[in-house]
Amino acid sequence: MKRALVYICLLLVLCFSCTKKSDKKSKMSIFRVNTSHEPPTTDPRKTSDNISSYVIKMCFEGLTRLKNDEPVLSLAESYTVSEDQKKYTFKLKETYWSDGTKITAHDFEETWKTSIRPDFPALSANALYYVKNGKKAKEGKVSIDEFGVRAVDDETLEVELEFPNPAFLSLVAHCVYFPYPERIAEINLKYLEDHSRSFISNGPFHPIKWHTQNRIIFEKSKTYWDKDVVKLDEVHLSFVPDQNTELSMYEQGDLDWAGQPFSNLPSDSVASVKERDDYNSYMISGTYYYVFNTKKFPFTNKNIRKALTLAINRKDLIEHVFQVEHEPATSLIPNIVESLKKGKFHDADIVKAREYFRQGLQELGLTAETFPRITLSHNTEPNIHFKVAQAIQQQWKKVLGISTGLQNQEWKVYIDSLAKEKFEVARMGATSLVTDPAFFIEQFAYEFGGFDFSKWYSPKYENLYLKAMNTTNEKKRLETLNEAEEILMDEMPIAPLFFYSSNYLKRDYVKNVIVDKANNFELKWAEMDN
Repeated sequence: MKRALVYICLLLVLCFSCTKKSDKKSKMSIFRVNTSHEPPTTDPRKTSDNISSYVIKMCFEGLTRLKNDEPVLSLAESYTVSEDQKKYTFKLKETYWSDGTKITAHDFEETWKTSIRPDFPALSANALYYVKNGKKAKEGKVSIDEFGVRAVDDETLEVELEFPNPAFLSLVAHCVYFPYPERIAEINLKYLEDHSRSFISNGPFHPIKWHTQNRIIFEKSKTYWDKDVVKLDEVHLSFVPDQNTELSMYEQGDLDWAGQPFSNLPSDSVASVKERDDYNSYMISGTYYYVFNTKKFPFTNKNIRKALTLAINRKDLIEHVFQVEHEPATSLIPNIVESLKKGKFHDADIVKAREYFRQGLQELGLTAETFPRITLSHNTEPNIHFKVAQAIQQQWKKVLGISTGLQNQEWKVYIDSLAKEKFEVARMGATSLVTDPAFFIEQFAYEFGGFDFSKWYSPKYENLYLKAMNTTNEKKRLETLNEAEEILMDEMPIAPLFFYSSNYLKRDYVKNVIVDKANNFELKWAEMDN
């Protein structure tokens, strides 16, 4: 099996070597990058992972687009904000879908209302809760007609917010806020099934070939409203899961970019490339954590959750497993995000971990000998998630004496298992859509939050979040968010592990690719200076 995998990877390298030669001959501007897996969806309403969002942002566009962490107007030509900061009125540019159909405000209204329907599988729908009655509409407590978005006419979109949100213009650059009417969803699904050229988009790039388990080829869109600023002729996104093979492809000149955010550099190779001129790293607004299924025994007990969390040695993980610039996470909110207090517990606090474990055993009527074997789940990614899980498996055994089994699943199956609560402890992470601590707090604020796989809920926590969002005093807002985070870290429905940094290798002729603190990857302004 291993020999077969190596053979396949070699074939892929040869394939891309051939592509490289033809690229030079044709003098086209082609950017080549790899990802570890095929994007699960190209539907902005259904995105639940970074790879899908990067592909979607190449093919689609909303009211704004982020450029160096700042929102710039895209489909919106202008906007006005009411005095109470709760109503936005957008005037749209004259833009078109790739099939020649005009994009209207009705497209936005239709899409947002579809995503917020109780029966629609939009895992990122909680991002729409900032719009008036978003949460209530998703829970079926009010009708969709009471959701705060309305097309006044073809060119005017009116949005009412639940509370003032200074980051709203950045938020609407997120995929779930893109227009994507039902007719397009049906056509694009057919495209994915038969690989025809019928895909309809409105972004700077358009997919022209989708080779399952191989790669996607995107070309510069001929109908994009801002096509004159797009310098790349094509983007080639390959699917090679093995990180060492990806690095080899880069070293041989078959890729222009290797590593994050699309993939990861092999952890055992990072030390050897850190001093190179083509190596780059930066901190992002994101947290890697483990989530506990708080509805499942013994994780119903907070002292057990706290014991497992404090028994982890994050500094050791970073030094020996990652060998990169991650920071140990002893809170949910990353250090680069503005907040009042940093760190809510001590890393590798073995004394307290054992104390909490004894308390938890007593409360559950267990002993160390009768504590059940637990399962730690992660999505398939051999050089990172598996190694982290292995190391933590050993740490829990050493500190608490417990036995842990490991389970890995491909992303589509994995995310479905988490959504259906078919797990005990699982790897997860959050990168913020905007660099605001409220984004992280909001992830766990609601009883039916899309990405709160822990199923933990605290009315007090939710009330603090809502109180923070309804104040215009920034100091009080941060203090209230900090109070909410302290509740979360006392209850421990999640175990923060580290704050993300990104690292990658990039050819010096690749210019103006935008990567930012919110983990965006933007190719609209990219160019190849060769």
